[in-house]
Amino acid sequence: MSANQRVDRIRFVSKLPENLSAFSTETSDEAKAKQKSSFLFSPLAILAALTLLSSVVIVVLVAILILTSFDSSQAEMTSTGKVRELSAWKSGNGNETIRRFAIEKENFSAVVTTLGAAILDIEVNGTKVALGFEAVDKYLDRRTNPYFGATVGRFANRIARGKFAIEGKRFELAQNNGPNHLHGGNRGFDLKNWKVAQVDSDAVTFSLLSEDGDENYPGNVIAVAKYSIVEDATLKIVYTATCDEATPLNLANHVYLNLGGRDAGNKMLLEHKVKINAETYLPVDETAIPIGVAAKVEKTPFDLRTPKRLGDIIDRVPAANPKDEDFYGFDHNFIVNGFDPAKKALIPVAEVKYEGRTLNVLSNQPGVQFYTGNFLDKDINGFERRGAFCLETQIFPDAVNQPHLGSGSGVLEPGQVYSHDVIYRFSGFK
Repeated sequence: MSANQRVDRIRFVSKLPENLSAFSTETSDEAKAKQKSSFLFSPLAILAALTLLSSVVIVVLVAILILTSFDSSQAEMTSTGKVRELSAWKSGNGNETIRRFAIEKENFSAVVTTLGAAILDIEVNGTKVALGFEAVDKYLDRRTNPYFGATVGRFANRIARGKFAIEGKRFELAQNNGPNHLHGGNRGFDLKNWKVAQVDSDAVTFSLLSEDGDENYPGNVIAVAKYSIVEDATLKIVYTATCDEATPLNLANHVYLNLGGRDAGNKMLLEHKVKINAETYLPVDETAIPIGVAAKVEKTPFDLRTPKRLGDIIDRVPAANPKDEDFYGFDHNFIVNGFDPAKKALIPVAEVKYEGRTLNVLSNQPGVQFYTGNFLDKDINGFERRGAFCLETQIFPDAVNQPHLGSGSGVLEPGQVYSHDVIYRFSGFK
């Protein structure tokens, strides 16, 4: 590809967030919008587009296509909630408007925002179960915000030493977690103010253009996050993305949960019983990077194939680094049973119970990072250490350097569409 072609491609892709307004319900005439969308994505129109457009522009066509038809799995689930926009926040300098939306159905609601395409709140029958802040400033400050509810990327979890190579070309990223790269760098997707791509009667869709060189990652990426309520007390997230140059891509949601309530603290968290659908997990070195082989969970504290009370096992899980002996607990990736890369169907990942309340997590990803809030700090972010847990469905950490672990390299190629579905199903809240 010539330099001029590359410049043209970047210019065209960079205009996409503006053009997404054609698919937004911000217009007053929903019927017209649907009519335009129906025509645009008819087989005849797509065939004509494919005939006329170069392969460069097809990348953008695919990106727009996924905005209206990317709900790839569990098609029988239909969104049944309603959406209302809340008052907007302003960024610290006042230059950006950060929009917020509540998705509601009966006694269940989720509040999401353009900032980091994040979950701000989940409420189940009057109980708030997701950790978060009341003010925007704390979300914008990395010192106080440990990725509460955020969409993390370009590459969730860690990349060893912040280095990787694609087709012989080496890249170096920020080492923002000890010697390693974590959750996309110093200003990853969690600190970006995403666009509102579409607001439906029952779902909110955000989009983000991450340009070539963003945090030193190669290529332009268009990422999409769709939030909807698909059943009673069930939140579904669908992530999709496309790119114009091979790049590591691994999105995850970093919501912190406590079924006893967001302020219930570690005393209640230790009473949670956790079951994870995994025969194996990834042991890590002292910097929390997988050591290169999977291990069986049998006869270890990582054996969560049957429900285990956290208080009975958490202190048997040593910190990755012996110097962090005060921060024992889970921060490990489990290899989910039944994952089929050819089908990428939703499969059970985990079940968490507390006093009759239950959370079931399903996903189409090969791994899940189970984290027990070991580094939460009441003096810094207002929540007790071990005051919540995270179940971050994802590709394996450091996959770009360790594809042999089984999830592939985590590298998205031009023309491919990244797809990640995750469901949080709550029950038993009275």
